[in-house]
Amino acid sequence: MARTSLHVAAVAGVISLAVLAACGKKDPYPPEVQRETYSSCVAGFKSKVKAMPEAEAKAAKYCNCVVDGLQESVPYKDFKELDQQLATQTSTPDRDRLSKGVMDVVNACLKRELPKG
Repeated sequence: MARTSLHVAAVAGVISLAVLAACGKKDPYPPEVQRETYSSCVAGFKSKVKAMPEAEAKAAKYCNCVVDGLQESVPYKDFKELDQQLATQTSTPDRDRLSKGVMDVVNACLKRELPKG
């Protein structure tokens, strides 16, 4: 399975949700947001790696990394703003900045949990 496909699936799963954390030492996202983010991430991951051995375990490790990383690195208000822009297909001058925070987490988790090899 190509890393790019996993990347696209992960991003779609994570960004398609209305979620994230606050500034400073981040407060956890609301429990329903954590569950929705995790579930969406797992579904997107598994849809791209159907034939991958241990897909369930790899999806769990990767998606836990994503949810934890988002809560630690992306303020909840930023995630909600990005989600709203994606849902309404609108954009603001901040969209690149908002997307970068999410993509940084996704890329770090891909590298950590699904190393090339």
